[in-house]
Amino acid sequence: SIENIYTKNFLAQKVHDHYHQLAARNVLVNIVWSPSHVGISGNERADRAAKESLNMDLTTEQMQLHTDLQSCLRESIISKWQNAWSFSNTKLSEIQPTIMTTNRPSMNRKNTVIIRRLRIGHTRKTHGYLFENQDPPYCECNEPLSVNHFLSQCPLQLEIRSKYHIGMDLKKDLSLPKSIINVLNFLRDTNLYNFI
Repeated sequence: SIENIYTKNFLAQKVHDHYHQLAARNVLVNIVWSPSHVGISGNERADRAAKESLNMDLTTEQMQLHTDLQSCLRESIISKWQNAWSFSNTKLSEIQPTIMTTNRPSMNRKNTVIIRRLRIGHTRKTHGYLFENQDPPYCECNEPLSVNHFLSQCPLQLEIRSKYHIGMDLKKDLSLPKSIINVLNFLRDTNLYNFI
C-alpha cells in the first residue's frame, strides 16, 4: 500500500506526506519491510505490554479508514431506507417489498417502462382518464380497470393468463425474470402492450 503513490488508504497517504516533508528538508528516510519481529530486542516486552493492555479499562481513539466508514454508513442508510420503505403505503412496495433490486432480465427501455408502470399500478390504460378529465375506465367484464384486474382477476383474460402462467402472484409476476417475460407476452397477446 505504501509503494502505491496513488493509494486511497488514509494511513499510507499520511506516510507519503511525512516522507515528502522530510525529503524536502534533505532528511534521508529508508522504509524497510520486516517480515516479523523475531530477533528485534525488546519485542517480547512490547508484545507482553500489548497483551496486558487488552485487559485494561482504557479508552483510545481509533483511527478509522474512510473505506470502513463508507461500508458502515452504507449499511446504516440502507437499513433506514428499508425500514421507511417497509412502512410506506404504495403499490410498488406491495410488489417489491425490499429496496434492493432483484435479478431482472435485460430489457429495452420500452419494456422497462412498462414493467415499472405495472409495478406502481399506474398505466395509460388504467389512469389515462385523469389527463383527459373523464370517468375511470371499466373492463369489458364491467369491473373497474386496474393493473391487478387485468393481470390477475379478469375472467375474460383467464385463458391467456393461463397460457403464460401469470395471475396467481402479482409480486412474483412482476419480479422474477421468466415471469416478467411472460407478462410482456401476455400484454402483446391481449393488445394491451401499447396502452401501458
